[in-house]
Amino acid sequence: MNKSYETKLLETPSEFARLIQTRIGPALRGTDHEGLQIVIRMLLSCISVMKQKKFELPQTIQEKELKAHLELLMRISSVAPGLDYKRVMGSECGNSILSSSSNTCKEFESFSLRAIVEIATNRNISNLAKEVKFMRREFKIAQSLCPEKLFRVYVVFAIDRHVRSRISIENITRIAHSRHKEITLEKQRSNANAMMTKTHRTQVL
Repeated sequence: MNKSYETKLLETPSEFARLIQTRIGPALRGTDHEGLQIVIRMLLSCISVMKQKKFELPQTIQEKELKAHLELLMRISSVAPGLDYKRVMGSECGNSILSSSSNTCKEFESFSLRAIVEIATNRNISNLAKEVKFMRREFKIAQSLCPEKLFRVYVVFAIDRHVRSRISIENITRIAHSRHKEITLEKQRSNANAMMTKTHRTQVL
């Protein structure tokens, strides 16, 4: 840890925790799993110092949740390194992984599952289903999630992606075929004009 950060942590852990929650954490991308793990560890260090100094912990900080986030991030990093963890944990609902997820959102389930299936493949979907079970067990906001829902959404998403891909290929084929016809007609016109010009010159001679 940077020396100035370490000093600030030891002297004013509550202020440093607030800085992490409001400035440092929000600046990180949800796909930066390593960076998110670092700030969570920093926040856990703040909690440790606050406990040693017998400070009252802010209500927005839940040690158990932070440790669960840390474990889940380490697991997900190897299974789906491109996963936007912030979206999975409800950033589109206004939730932050660095604050207690007390904000309930009706759309959390659809937002979270959507973020997961966007990077899911046939190879990692089973492992991602295990992480959904972990989320359901560790986070109140994820109580409605389950592997069955993830599989259903994944199937719909995969079919939709296949259909859109097929339509795209068909459109490209149609355009290419149409262009080929145009080129062929252009060549035929060019050849016809050349023949007419040649015939005309012969007649003149």
